[in-house]
Parts: sequence; structure tokens; C-alpha cells
Amino acid sequence: EPEVAPHLQAIAEAVWSDRRLRMRYRRGSEEGAVVERVADPLGLVSKAGVWYLVGRADSIRTYRVSRIIDLAILPDRFERPDEFDLAAYWDRSVAAYEDSLPSFPAVVRIRGEGLARLPTAMGPVRAREAIAAAGDPDDEGWLTLELRLEDFWNAELALLQLGPDAEVLEPLELRRHIADVTRSMAERYG
Repeated sequence: EPEVAPHLQAIAEAVWSDRRLRMRYRRGSEEGAVVERVADPLGLVSKAGVWYLVGRADSIRTYRVSRIIDLAILPDRFERPDEFDLAAYWDRSVAAYEDSLPSFPAVVRIRGEGLARLPTAMGPVRAREAIAAAGDPDDEGWLTLELRLEDFWNAELALLQLGPDAEVLEPLELRRHIADVTRSMAERYG
């Protein structure tokens, strides 16, 4: 579901007219601290139904529009930096964010129905990237994918969703765990 972003239209107007914004913004979650910022709105980005303001206060930062509590367009204008490229900034920002997340690498052999389930198990973008990096399937149609999952337990949940057309190769600890879980399930349903 797209997030509610009541200040989106005003922010867009400020971006187009190079006018400064004063905003009260909630950091992080519902319980996050509320801060006040005066920012130069450099651009807006929509990702998966969520709007982000890229603005310059003391430095260039990204603000989630739905977390803006109050907003005022100020009368003074700002000079847009000549060297600023919104698309390049966004790419760097997304890459830095993804690198900051916990990462659990796993190597998986996958084919057929497992491949069809991969976007549901780990998200369409990450699935597409993993498949693109895999190269060609072997003679039996198996692709070997290097997956980057959140942690051990999320890896278990995602990989069990793939069913019998997937096999964990690495790490060995995860392979053994998946084997134990599926063996236990087979015994229960036997």
C-alpha cells in the first residue's frame, strides 16, 4: 500500500520553485525523536509507493515524506548545486543503505518451481539481481545463485518457501538446519 504523504504537493511546489522548507520531522519509527529542519528541497523520489525528499540542510539527506509532521514553504529561495545529480545521489544512497543492513550470504541451487517462487521469498528486485548474476543453468536446468539474505532465520524462512526445487549448498550450518527441518516435517506428515 502506498504511504499517506499529506505534504507531498507542497514539497513538489517547493522543489520546482527552489524555495526553502521548514519542517518538523519524526526520525525512525513512530517513537522516534521529532526534529526541526530548514532544508533546500533538491528532489523527490518514489520507491515502491513510498515518497522521499532529498534535501540539503547541513548536508544532503533523505527524508521519508510520510514522517514530516508540519511543513512550511519559506519565502527565500536557494541556489541549486550545479553538480547535484538526483539519480546518482539516489543510487549511492540506496547502495549505502543496503550495505548497512545485516547480510547473510547463502549459495543455493534452484530450478523450475523454486525459481518461480524466488521473487515471493526474497522480493522481486533481489531475485532478479541474483538470477542475472548467476549465469547459465547446468545441463539439468539448475542455476547456482548467491543470495544475500537478512540473517540465518530469515534465510530459513525464505529458502523453505522455495520447496523441493531448491537446495542450499552453503553455508553448511544452514544446509544442515534445512535438512533437519524438512526431515522433521516429512516424519510428521509421513
